[in-house]
Amino acid sequence: MIYTEHNLAGSYRPASRILNRLTYGRNREVIAVSDAVAASLAGYPGPVPHVIPNGVIVSTSDETRRRVREELEIEPDQPLVVHVGNIRPWKGHTTLIKAALLLQESIPDVAIVSIGAEKHPGDLDRVRREADEEGVGDVLRFLGRRPDAVDFIASADVLVNPSDVEGLPLVVLEAMMAGTPVAATAAGGVPTVVQDGETGRLVPVGQPRALADAVTDLITDVEGAKKMADRARALAENKFGLERMVTAQEDLYRRVLNG
Repeated sequence: MIYTEHNLAGSYRPASRILNRLTYGRNREVIAVSDAVAASLAGYPGPVPHVIPNGVIVSTSDETRRRVREELEIEPDQPLVVHVGNIRPWKGHTTLIKAALLLQESIPDVAIVSIGAEKHPGDLDRVRREADEEGVGDVLRFLGRRPDAVDFIASADVLVNPSDVEGLPLVVLEAMMAGTPVAATAAGGVPTVVQDGETGRLVPVGQPRALADAVTDLITDVEGAKKMADRARALAENKFGLERMVTAQEDLYRRVLNG
């Protein structure tokens, strides 16, 4: 058995953490998607994790950008901020909503879209209601689950990731690969790819003001944002391509099968 861990070990509920620890030694090998995830498994009685980062592939086009903006009914040059994350307690939706209120003050014509599926029925209505109560229901739209979420990422002026807990989020890597500037919280493995001022903007967890300021900087400083996005794309192409991930996993599978 080969087990892949995508999240920090401490992010699970107590019962899951206990069971994960008790069964960990039954794994022949373990894959962690980032150094932070591997570190969170330190002390577990079993194999030392192999760090194999997530890999992505993204294609972009002007037609995709046009289609997304037509669907959202926004102008071609209107600032678009996109968030992709299923509705879970640690995904930072409240931070996003509070940041949207602040962002609206600095960039009045900003459009913000959040894409993500419900875990429980009513989750979507709940976050929409929270946005309405904060006064940003017209600015921040929750679209629910979208199979074409990557098209929105590639069409955005900024990808925002407000999570409290992360392993190594695919959406951040997809944005980097697409050349979309990233503003993210320093959760889990995110700081290994988003280096503040170099490959994006990185802010502390749970600070809406810092997140809103980072997004504002990326939107208003177009040249600086492009330089960061270009460096981020180069990093993603070099270290986080899908083929690289698949090859590393296949090599591990073969070693186990032949061992």
